[in-house]
Amino acid sequence: MDEKAKQFLNWLLFAAFCAMATLLLYGAALELPFFFDDFVHYPFVENNNLFRIWLSTNDLAYYRPLNFTIWRITYKLFQGHNPFVDHGINLFLFAVNGFLVGWLASRLWSLRGDRFPVVARNEFDDDVWRIYLSATLFLLFPFSYQAVPWVGSLSHILVTTLILLALLCYVQMRRTRMRLWGMASLFFTFLAPFAHENGVLVMPFVVLVDLTNPGLSHRWRQAARTAVIWTLPLLVYIPIWLSLPRLDNGGLFGSLEGMLQNSAYFLQGATYPFSGIGGWLHYIRGVGDMTAVAILSGVGLVVAFLIQVTHPATLRSLFSWFWILLASLPAILFLVFDYVINGPRLLMVASVGMAWLWTDVILLFSRGGKQGSIERLTRAAIAGLFTLLLLAQNANFVSRRMTMHEILGDGFKQVVAATAEANEARFEAVVVNFPSWLAPKDHTYALGHEGVLFWPDYVPPETLMVVHTGEVGDLNFIKVDGIRPDLENYHYGLTGPNPDWSMLSAVPSKVFTTEYESTILTTAEGLEVVPVGTVGVLRTEEHDYLATFEDPDRSSRLQLIDARVTLEEGFLRVDTLWHVVDAPPDTTLFVHAVDAAGNLIGQTDGDPLGGSYPFNQWQGNNHVWDSRIIEVQDTTDLNVRLGLYDRLSGVRLKAAGPDGQPLEDDAVPVTTSDNP
Repeated sequence: MDEKAKQFLNWLLFAAFCAMATLLLYGAALELPFFFDDFVHYPFVENNNLFRIWLSTNDLAYYRPLNFTIWRITYKLFQGHNPFVDHGINLFLFAVNGFLVGWLASRLWSLRGDRFPVVARNEFDDDVWRIYLSATLFLLFPFSYQAVPWVGSLSHILVTTLILLALLCYVQMRRTRMRLWGMASLFFTFLAPFAHENGVLVMPFVVLVDLTNPGLSHRWRQAARTAVIWTLPLLVYIPIWLSLPRLDNGGLFGSLEGMLQNSAYFLQGATYPFSGIGGWLHYIRGVGDMTAVAILSGVGLVVAFLIQVTHPATLRSLFSWFWILLASLPAILFLVFDYVINGPRLLMVASVGMAWLWTDVILLFSRGGKQGSIERLTRAAIAGLFTLLLLAQNANFVSRRMTMHEILGDGFKQVVAATAEANEARFEAVVVNFPSWLAPKDHTYALGHEGVLFWPDYVPPETLMVVHTGEVGDLNFIKVDGIRPDLENYHYGLTGPNPDWSMLSAVPSKVFTTEYESTILTTAEGLEVVPVGTVGVLRTEEHDYLATFEDPDRSSRLQLIDARVTLEEGFLRVDTLWHVVDAPPDTTLFVHAVDAAGNLIGQTDGDPLGGSYPFNQWQGNNHVWDSRIIEVQDTTDLNVRLGLYDRLSGVRLKAAGPDGQPLEDDAVPVTTSDNP
């Protein structure tokens, strides 16, 4: 095999490595639905053609037409929004970024010095460790967990791609002296700000390439010339950006306190090999969050600096430090702290420099001492162990966040399916206690919430159906804090307002509750959207009833109009239709499954509609179907007995049949033969 073929094969294998690492870490994103600001972005994409996308913001807070153009094209090609395709674009570009990070590392750092030779050589054999380690540290950067699986964060991934491509082409121009590469670099420089505002950083980045090149004579003169030429594309972007109205985000600059807090968050990211114990230091040991970040970041920066200055580092080592600083400045200066600590995606561009910095530190440390000496071997072993522990922690951190994405994503799919089914039957869907966000109770880092947000409260619920199905759906989210379980491993927020049952009962509505099958909730199967009944104007005619329930002083009265038991393998489904004549103060429902001998086999007690709609909140003449499940081992020879009791005293309400005669044990017997 000749040298060119060998080099091509090496780079091909490296590309496959980047793709495989991305899929192993983030492949589950291909099965996720849309979420978060996708419900803001996609209506904009649907309602604006390409011309308006590039010349309007439609009151969005930002101007990023390149991302909207991509989504508009996929929307047209696939006749609707396709989650698999749009998530796939994110993953593809992220893997490409990993490849470019490794490729540029091989060009910007080398064992033969930092000069740009006119003829190409095989950098792969020169420093294969730097290539793979740079890419791996970038791909496994922990704070990328938010950007990669979220379609709406394409802007952060795409601008990173364009910045890296601009640098790649610039480096190639300097290596080959071919102007065509320079023109390509200027093209990507022009495109980058249209993906994200951080794209304006291309110019200072290419200037840094020259300023930190120890093999370049007259570097300041070359850097000044580069700065002038690579500023030209911005002269087109900036007037367009300034001319378009956007939502007001407050002042131009944040407060000094906010800038310091933002700086701490980015320092935490820059020194993540050390700040990974910040959560333990803050939440377990009680050290203040800012203090913990200051201590660990200080240690990390000192370690990195000392290793670089005491080992044969070159001027190129400064490139990573300045990259991190430049990439962090826009968010530090212009964004509020509450936005920053909830936006780890903001570290995407900066993570390139962070990967290069720690690759340089690890390799410099591992190569100290004479070749083949005990010192060299010891250093290599320490560096290898440190790297493996770091990568294991990063992979575990991202994996847990991907599990949260899967849990909420599967829940979203269930809501979409349930709403479609309810709407087809001419019911509005009401979903109770669906989680809008999920966050772990234990923290890895001192700053940040480390959770996953799926449903923003500023989006109308029907948008969920519009984006996923292309059709307007009748959907409401409500929360009932009284029935939310406490999860062992997670904090979570509930979607929607407290219920206004008078409004919800104005139209026929099918109600679903969110059941958390496991308090640990480690898999998507732990979250289930379950139908629990219907509300609304179900009957207007006179009706018979199976039983009447009254409290001892006859101040409240309820009627059981219908009861049905459905036998399924492993469980009984009990549906009951209720009518409240006079609302009781604090009455709830019991449903018992008994065998032929009268032994209790299973039961389910609680308020109607999964506990979300107590009888004392019912409106006059309101009819409600309540549906509940009793899990049983054997469904043969089983009967159901149901009734009402006072929640505080446990005393059952008096039950009478249609003939007015009292019922035994104040319970209504229902057998499977009673089913229609």
